[in-house]
Amino acid sequence: MQEAVDERARRVAERLRCPATGTTVAEAHQAERFVLQPVPETCEPFDVVVARRVSRDCLVAFEGRRYSVPFPWVGRDVEVMGTLAHVVVRGAGEVIARHPRGTRALLVIDPGHYEGSSTDRVLRPTPVGHRARLQLAGLSAPSLSHFYLLPEPAEVVRPIDTYARLVEAVR
Repeated sequence: MQEAVDERARRVAERLRCPATGTTVAEAHQAERFVLQPVPETCEPFDVVVARRVSRDCLVAFEGRRYSVPFPWVGRDVEVMGTLAHVVVRGAGEVIARHPRGTRALLVIDPGHYEGSSTDRVLRPTPVGHRARLQLAGLSAPSLSHFYLLPEPAEVVRPIDTYARLVEAVR
């Protein structure tokens, strides 16, 4: 069966013309085979691939959501692949980001994508410091004196009595 298919493909390639060179497809393939590169292997099947430009906020849009990519890719074009379970972002032939696909969140961010040193092309984003963590937690400026030393977000545990104390402190 494979021999029959190979023979049929060879006959068709000798008959059809390459629109770029004007030679037969077989002749064009013979001339270009030394500069052809292998197709990159993918470890998981995908159903959609699109090209996107990384915005200034280090995000790419895909299927109604926005996904973060490492900040050095700002302003560059990347390839976004949708697999069964993930959104895979590739740049320069390498996987640069991987996020879960089809989440309820419309904005999917990996904080690590905003960390690192500036490049010759892109300045590193301003780090999210103590004040920004307080703002993200919904605390106003007057309440800063009561909660100056908050733990890192990974350490925050918020039982209901903690919320009650927060409300009393903000009043």
